[in-house]
Amino acid sequence: MNNSPLELIHASHQVLILIHLSPDADALGSGLALARALRRMGKRARVVCLDPLPAHLKFLASAEDLSARHVQGEDLAIALDSSDVHRFGPSGAEVAAAGIAVLNIDHHSTNQYFGTHNLVRPEAAATAEIVYDLLVDLGVEIDAGIATGLLAGLVSDTRGFRTVTTTPHTLELATGLMRAGADLTVITEQLLEQRDLSTVRLWGEIIEGVQLEGRIVWAVESLEMRRQLGAADAGDGVVNLLATVKEADVAILFRETNSGPVEVSLRSRRGANVARIAQRFAGGGHPQAAGCSVSGDLQEVVRRVLAAAQEELAEQAASEATSPVALRRS
Repeated sequence: MNNSPLELIHASHQVLILIHLSPDADALGSGLALARALRRMGKRARVVCLDPLPAHLKFLASAEDLSARHVQGEDLAIALDSSDVHRFGPSGAEVAAAGIAVLNIDHHSTNQYFGTHNLVRPEAAATAEIVYDLLVDLGVEIDAGIATGLLAGLVSDTRGFRTVTTTPHTLELATGLMRAGADLTVITEQLLEQRDLSTVRLWGEIIEGVQLEGRIVWAVESLEMRRQLGAADAGDGVVNLLATVKEADVAILFRETNSGPVEVSLRSRRGANVARIAQRFAGGGHPQAAGCSVSGDLQEVVRRVLAAAQEELAEQAASEATSPVALRRS
């Protein structure tokens, strides 16, 4: 199929927008912004999110903004912010079975190009950045509602414009979104600066158990911790905090879940590619931020992932040492 994303959207009438499981601000904000823009173009659009929204994202959407239903006569599905179709759960499978066109919009370097059409830009700071550029090309005016969703995606995925993926274009885009009515102060407070007391206590419990092995700092978030403290989960903030440890190049948080698989979040400094660690366990992400879900007992998963991480980092170091640049320096 040779249709461009613009042609595909213009030809559509009803659009299903898929948000991945365990939604984050980039996926949700981009999805809500895109749906609002499509409706302004005269199209019907639904945003499907199968998991409950974390508390810190509820300022972006209410229950009425989202749907848990699957395909209902749509002629186009747009899958946002995921490197593979499995992260959409049953929705991904149903869309595939329906045989409708799928536009895959993503910025992860590990994207599997699973759509019938793919708009994948690994250099982008967030999926919100790609959606913004798409809306400009579509000629949609960016209003305050659209701007708020997109700026939330940017703030979240750049950790407040601090990641290596933040470019002058990213900052110019953020400026434009603020001019369109998005409130950077409110968005930053909601996503980066506000925590429930139970979450802060959970952070303390997690940090109490932090361990350092070589250049890897790691910790565990167990079901028992959350039960005792009455906390939902620690969120990405705690693994980002672990990544500030000066003695480490890689930070890993192991999160035990009710459903079985252990969620593994990975962060790194520049020079260590954690996406390649995640890929060993069918996960993905970016060189400095990645994740995967690993089945098994918590302690066994910790052992396996740490061993794979040490092996991957050793291979990366060996490859770097034999690179033409390194050899010229020596």
